[in-house]
Amino acid sequence: MAGVAERTQPRAAEAKATLNLIDSETRKENSDLTPVCAAKPVRPLHVLFVYPNTLLTNRIPLALSVLSACLRQVGHRTSLFDTTFLKIEEEHSDEEARYATLQVREADLRQYGVDWQRVEDVEQMFRRRVLQERPDLIAVTVVENTYAIALRLLQAVRDLGIPTVLGGVRVTTEPESVIAEDCVDILCTGEGESALVELCNALAAGDDIAGIANLWVKQNGTVHRNPMRPVTDLATLPRQDWSIFEERHLYRPLGGIVYRMGNFEMSRGCPFKCQYCIEPGYAEIYRGLQPKSNLREKPLELTIDEIAHFKETDGINLAYFHDETFLAMPLARFEKFCALYTRRIGLPYAIQTTASTITARTARMLEDSGCINIAIGLETGNEEFRRTVLKKNVTNKHIIDAFRILKQHRKIRATANNIIGLPYETRELIMETFEMNRQADPAATNVNLFYPYRGSPLRELCIKEGFITGKEEPIGYRTGTILTMPQISKRTLMALQKTFQFYIRLPRLLMPLVRLLERAIERERSYANLFFKAMVFVYKTWTRNRYG
Repeated sequence: MAGVAERTQPRAAEAKATLNLIDSETRKENSDLTPVCAAKPVRPLHVLFVYPNTLLTNRIPLALSVLSACLRQVGHRTSLFDTTFLKIEEEHSDEEARYATLQVREADLRQYGVDWQRVEDVEQMFRRRVLQERPDLIAVTVVENTYAIALRLLQAVRDLGIPTVLGGVRVTTEPESVIAEDCVDILCTGEGESALVELCNALAAGDDIAGIANLWVKQNGTVHRNPMRPVTDLATLPRQDWSIFEERHLYRPLGGIVYRMGNFEMSRGCPFKCQYCIEPGYAEIYRGLQPKSNLREKPLELTIDEIAHFKETDGINLAYFHDETFLAMPLARFEKFCALYTRRIGLPYAIQTTASTITARTARMLEDSGCINIAIGLETGNEEFRRTVLKKNVTNKHIIDAFRILKQHRKIRATANNIIGLPYETRELIMETFEMNRQADPAATNVNLFYPYRGSPLRELCIKEGFITGKEEPIGYRTGTILTMPQISKRTLMALQKTFQFYIRLPRLLMPLVRLLERAIERERSYANLFFKAMVFVYKTWTRNRYG
């Protein structure tokens, strides 16, 4: 392609100053972090963000809302094309898939305007939007499952000559395949806040963009692969920008209750190295470019201020923290959080953490400060498998103790997250996972089929063992598996996912009946659906429909 700068003519030279957002002592302590550039551009660019989201996964994503805020902070304009509420293919929504396997309680979101619109040609719909707005830059952030639809949309406007930039997990973990796409002009590896601001400011000034750190840029037939910059200094991030999202993104169910939910972060990264996660891959990508710990913390006051703002302006009534391991923070910081959150916010909140971080003291502090939901990764019931294959050093005792402690705090709903279909896993090992759930007896359980995400160590293992080729099309982890393993079939895994709740909740005397249902589903018997519906009735009657 021709150089992107050649397509965007400057009006004047850009001032090169940057705004120092935190004091010099803090900057000295965090000199290995990158502040978000806050220099004003010579003219505002219009950036059209694209959110190629899966159907009805209605949440305001942190990545896009922060990126939009960074651009608006320096004077650029942003807008959004969002596929969340568009039914593009014959697909089930994330919530529908979970309802179907009794993992969550049903909640009617339609009364809040959360419903889908069938679209016959989303490419034409996107093209019309681009022609109407004529943005200066189209920016997309993608994960594994949204990459294909993102490419479809960008191909539809390829001929219009508008520069495109892609970022996100999918891009960072495998950039070469992304930059090879003819509809991609620029990609951003790693965190994009400062890189995107620098890119837009350079485009506005007509400066050369070929050397901007974190960016790979196609220019005159050459791909300029620039090095990574250090990770972002979270203290310099502006408050999220929710203005580009529809209000219905706020409505999300939890335990059958619909909340106006806001998503927030107090940290990025994780101190653990679980092999199914991309965190170990990110640690390698950022080697030498981040603090010694993979965990970076945002000043508590900034997060509390942000939540207080959206409580006042958008009426949120629940805060969801997306920190990988919420209780990985030092106890002194957690005590300060509890005090600040209780005094200034006073809303219920939800977290995810590791079983080993739950103690009688932390559980009491969580409940007293308003925590109503904790998601804990149980993953697999076999301790040795968890330690050797997943590299997760959490014992069965940690898990049982965590759920036992949380049961003493009735305001907290404890959820267990499970994975089945892991490499080398047998049906017998999955039965151990079911048994561990019976012992832990969480208020809700999720069971997902393992997906070997790019960047995770287990993906490389799966390729090495021949469980995948590495070229498979991505599918949802709730609806199937791409692994082909000799010790267990795909149909067996699907049957086990569908009967999961029966195995862990129903009395043991009914287990032979559940086993018959599992086999009927696996063998696709004509009576399997009717059998399943009958078992759902039994399940809801026995459990009084109190789980999920």
